[in-house]
Amino acid sequence: MNNSFLNHNTCYFISHKGEDGQNFFLCETDYKFYLRLLKKYKLKFDIQIFAFCLLSDAIYLILQPPNVKNLSIFITCVTQSYRLYLNARYSGKANVWQKKYRSFAIVTDDALFECVKYVESVPVRAKIVVNPAEYPWSSHSLRVSGRDNYILDKQSQNRGAFHA
Repeated sequence: MNNSFLNHNTCYFISHKGEDGQNFFLCETDYKFYLRLLKKYKLKFDIQIFAFCLLSDAIYLILQPPNVKNLSIFITCVTQSYRLYLNARYSGKANVWQKKYRSFAIVTDDALFECVKYVESVPVRAKIVVNPAEYPWSSHSLRVSGRDNYILDKQSQNRGAFHA
């Protein structure tokens, strides 16, 4: 029996920042809308989400797509849908995202655990909160509480090794 969390697919660390440091989450409603987009498109493209952190000017995700094509389409759909939402809500026309998101493959379980810890501790390193559980727009509190949610997959939620 294979005990690896990375069975057949590769996980990816994704970071996407605002163009010229531009904020794209301006209120709680914006964060909630983005999380609904993650849910919608993760189901559509069969993406597993292991961790996330949404800052006002940056997004960090740990994802496991069934293939690289689905990863690219997933990111494109989420970012385009969110840009359309922002433009409608705030009467804007500008592109809020940097042209290209950054990604790298995570190929070992140890690297996956470290990446999850890294993503979930971003608000602490940014001096937004003292404890990662205090930040509402990160997967940390969802994972630690174990409560049902629509973002993290059950498989990724029940991993004691992810707890900081």
